[in-house]
Parts: sequence; structure tokens; C-alpha cells
Amino acid sequence: MKNAIGLFSRLGCRLRGFGDDARTREVIGRACRENGWFTPADIRRAVAAVADGMLRRDALAEWLAPYPVPVAEPRRVLVVMAGNIPLVGFFDLLCVLVSGHGCLVKPSAKDSVLMEHVVGLLREIDPSAPVRLYDGTSPVDAVIATGSDNANRYFRAHYAGIPSLLRGSRQSVTVLSGRETPEQLAGLADDIWAYSGLGCRSVSLIFAPEGYEPALQIPPVNDKYINNYRQQRALLEMQGRPFVDPGMRRGCRAMRLSGGVEPDRLCALRDVGRSGRMACRA
Repeated sequence: MKNAIGLFSRLGCRLRGFGDDARTREVIGRACRENGWFTPADIRRAVAAVADGMLRRDALAEWLAPYPVPVAEPRRVLVVMAGNIPLVGFFDLLCVLVSGHGCLVKPSAKDSVLMEHVVGLLREIDPSAPVRLYDGTSPVDAVIATGSDNANRYFRAHYAGIPSLLRGSRQSVTVLSGRETPEQLAGLADDIWAYSGLGCRSVSLIFAPEGYEPALQIPPVNDKYINNYRQQRALLEMQGRPFVDPGMRRGCRAMRLSGGVEPDRLCALRDVGRSGRMACRA
């Protein structure tokens, strides 16, 4: 595209204040009904991150300055998106279009409302923009696909023989020194619980000095997260397995923990590795 910066900076303007009007509130409502893990607050946060963090004209110009765009030979690139958090596949769409390629978008069934809304806005701004939803039959020259490890194995077989960028499951860890400030611990809490801990960048394992248990404040999370936590805790109690209890059953918002914190990953407390005085607990 010759004017990708203009297109996406205008998209950013359209997305700012998302949820402040009836039309976008209706989109948020449909997205939350489609994916029970989405909340209005999470959607607003994700859209604001895209609009303010990716789509400002000066930021786009600085990002693209080192690259020879558009490419000399455009390709039809299929982007198969994940749907674990709102608009998680947007950056792939952005990269494909600003580089000068055409983008065929296959949104996740868990995030189709928001992605279809964004594609529609792009087409409203510039009807000639080479982006559209994938119909399942159009030929493709390359693919970018994100999903679970099982989906990744399918991608490798299905898209063998064409250029591809395939991503499977990923996890994030944090390494603590024991000297963290309250501000840093607040940032860690956000890294753990933002989007109910469902992002691939959400921290799910903590490495900390042995005996150090940071006090973390739980931000508001989806009720489904709390319910899953309580279910896993009840199962562990019935099985007689020891575990770290952050205190959520008492309605307490302060957590003291020494291990992975995703509710569906809660398991018996056990040492899984040591290095000096650093202990990894899961």
C-alpha cells in the first residue's frame, strides 16, 4: 500500500474513545457474548492499546522508516488469528498491510466480532485496501497462523509447501530479586491478571528467592476466573494435595504466592528447580 500510514492513522482516530458511543458499545456487547472471557473493560483496554500504542502517525512513520515498503512483489497473505484476548491478531494484520501485501483475515471464532469490525472500518476508510475476510477458498501465497500446539501441528501439515510463520502455545515467566518496589509488584500483578491471565505474555510462573513471597493485589478479573480458581482449589482439597492458597476463597484481594497463578494451572506445591537460593515453584 502506498499510503499505509495514512490509512492506519485514520483507523486509530476511529478507534479512540471506543465504547463511548452506542455503536461501539453494541460491538462490545456482541464481543462479550461471543467470548465469555472478554469484559467491556478488557476490550476498551485492548482497543486503546492498539489506537494509542500502534496507530499514531508519528509512531507508524518511525517504525516503518528503516524498511523498504511497500514490497516490490505483493503476496496474498492469510492470517489465521488466535482469540485468547481482544484483537490479539491485529498486529499481524497491520504488518501484512503496511509491508504492501494483501491480507486475508481468518479471525478466531472467539474474537470475530472485534476483528470483523476493524476490517470493516479499514474498508470504510479506503475501499481499495487489500484486506478482506477469508472465505476458505481463495488461493494464498503465504500464511501467518497462531493457535494451540495441536493447531500448530495442523497448520504445519495443511500449509506445507508455502512460506509460513506458525506459532504455538507460549508462556511467560518473571524472575524476582526480592527487592521489588510496590510499583514493580503492582506492575507484576497487572502482568499476571490482565485479560484474566489468558495472554501468551501473561505471567504464569514466578522465579523468586527461596522464602520470598511477594504480596500482590488482585485487580478486577472476570468472574469465570474466580469460579475456575475455586473449582481447582476444591479438587485439590478433595484429593488431599497440598497447594498454595492465595486467599481468594476469603474474598481477600491481597495474594501471597510462590508459584504459577493461572487458575487452570494450579497444582500441588512442589519444587521443580533450584539454583542457589532461587527456587521455582509451580
